[in-house]
Amino acid sequence: MLNGKERYSIVVDDLERRIIVQALSDLKDKQKSEGKEYEFLDNLIIKACDAKLIKGRYRADNEER
Repeated sequence: MLNGKERYSIVVDDLERRIIVQALSDLKDKQKSEGKEYEFLDNLIIKACDAKLIKGRYRADNEER
């Protein structure tokens, strides 16, 4: 935990990361056009764009945890 908040990490490939960034950007545009809050989406977009590339082997989704 950092500052009392739980943190999560997901493993995605480059295509999935680009899809996430585009979806967040589309949501930001929608929120902005509807006059709703959208600043928090900027932080999420930045985090997704600046995420570190991690090399190594990862457990497949269907493997037992």
